[in-house]
Amino acid sequence: THAESRAKDLHNHFHSYRKEQEMKTLALTNKMAALSADLDEVVRARQEDESRVDEANQQVSNLSLDFGQILVSVDNLFLRCTTKRKGIKHDQTAGDESDGEPENEE
Repeated sequence: THAESRAKDLHNHFHSYRKEQEMKTLALTNKMAALSADLDEVVRARQEDESRVDEANQQVSNLSLDFGQILVSVDNLFLRCTTKRKGIKHDQTAGDESDGEPENEE
């Protein structure tokens, strides 16, 4: 009858709709899994980059510390030479081109 035909059409339509929605859900689940894998890869790469940056910063800090220690050592040597060894003639002018020989003061 007409009611049975209508019920069968509705049942078929519902079945098609449900199948379509399941396929859409499966496609979205697959897309989500792929995006999640991409995100994991990007997070891992970011962590590696941060690790390399931290390592580079540590190297720069170590070099800065070494340079600072060298500057302090040179400054200490200069102060020792100028305060404890007053007999040594030090070049006090930046423009003076002396060859290391003592100057005659007459």
